Amino acid sequence: MTIAPYLGMYVHMHWSYGHPYAARTWTIEDWRGYASGLKALGFNMVSIWPITDTMPDPLTPSDRAHLQKISRIVDMLHDEFGMAAMVTFGPNCMGNEVAAQYTFEDRPFFKTELRLNPGDPRELARLIDFRRRLMEEFFSRVDGFVIIDSDPGGYIGSTNADFVRLLWAHMEMLEDTAPCATLYYWMWMGWERYNRYWLWAQGGDVSGIPEKDDCSEVLAELVKQPGRRWAVMS
Repeated sequence: MTIAPYLGMYVHMHWSYGHPYAARTWTIEDWRGYASGLKALGFNMVSIWPITDTMPDPLTPSDRAHLQKISRIVDMLHDEFGMAAMVTFGPNCMGNEVAAQYTFEDRPFFKTELRLNPGDPRELARLIDFRRRLMEEFFSRVDGFVIIDSDPGGYIGSTNADFVRLLWAHMEMLEDTAPCATLYYWMWMGWERYNRYWLWAQGGDVSGIPEKDDCSEVLAELVKQPGRRWAVMS
């Protein structure tokens, strides 16, 4: 499968600074002005991190309003600017038990993030079910669904094989909810490397854990299914 060349911008919404310094505070008109500037500079794609990774299930009213706005922005990028629109997700995150205590605009990330174990079929099914509903309601028109391998995300002790299963579970979900979208594997820190870092950060012994070429291991599995709609960001 051939993917069109993109010159894209990644809109990172982690920070909750005041308007207009944080993308999570932007209005539709702010987005229109931003997209207009990108278009004039020759950009043809925007990838948005909508931070569903800290959203509770069920969604709060502010989460729902934010996702409805992102859905409108996807349409605007397509219809007004002829640009591709993608959404980015941490691999295995959703909101924890305190996430609903915050509005989307004010929610701190690491206090409200729950990391699910992709090696546990029940937890993986919970994640995919949540994201399936998000895709069906808000993101069915996106051109790409981007999964970063870490930062955020990760799960101590999880393997690259677990991460590959997570990617294919998202692929199956996309084939049902957005069959024209491409699944992007965003190679960043490496799945097992990031998990080893979190073990070390929590005082664990990492001396016996071997260094691996995580990205090569994952790619070796993905290329076994070349006919599906996946690609790589690096």
